[in-house]
Amino acid sequence: MARIDYRTTHVTIERMSDKDFENIAVQYCIVDSCFGPMAVAFTHKGICAMEFIDGPAEAVEVLRRRFPSAYIRESCSEYMCMDEVRLHIHGTEFQHRVWRALLTIPYGKVATYGDIARAIGCPEAVRAVGSAIGRNPVALLIPCHRVVRSGGGLGGYYWGVDRKRIILEHERCCIDGSNGSR
Repeated sequence: MARIDYRTTHVTIERMSDKDFENIAVQYCIVDSCFGPMAVAFTHKGICAMEFIDGPAEAVEVLRRRFPSAYIRESCSEYMCMDEVRLHIHGTEFQHRVWRALLTIPYGKVATYGDIARAIGCPEAVRAVGSAIGRNPVALLIPCHRVVRSGGGLGGYYWGVDRKRIILEHERCCIDGSNGSR
C-alpha cells in the first residue's frame, strides 16, 4: 500500500468541466494515511478525489458514487510522491472559490465558516460555504477539516466528526512538537 503525506508544499486546483466529468477516465490507488486507508483517484490532469475508506473493497463503490459515468480502474501512480500536487476537481465556481480559500488555512490552525465566507467576499453566505465545504472531494489536501463553528465547536465532517477531531489534534501536536516551526 502506498503512503501519502498530506502536508504538501503546494496544491493547485483546476476545475473539471461538466463535459470532462461526463466522460472521465479515473484511475485510483489505495494509500495509507495516519487517519486510515484512502482511495486516491486521479485523471490525466491531477487528483480528482481522496476518500477515506474502510477497506480496499469499498474504493470502487465510493468512487462510483462520486463519478457515476466514469471509467474507473485501479492503478498505482508515482503521482503521490510529488512535492507539488495538482487537483482536477468537478464543482461549481462558488465551490471552487471556497475550496481555494481552504488552501490558505495554515497547517495546525482553524478558521470558521464565517471566516471562509468573508475570505471569498460573501460574508452572508455562511450556510452556502458550509455546503461547499461538505462537498469537498479531496480529504486532507483541501483542508476542510480545519473549518469549525464560530463558537469553537467542530461542526460536521463528511468523513466523520471523530476523524476530524483526530486530524486536528494530530496537527496541533505536530505544531506544538516543533515549536510552531511549520
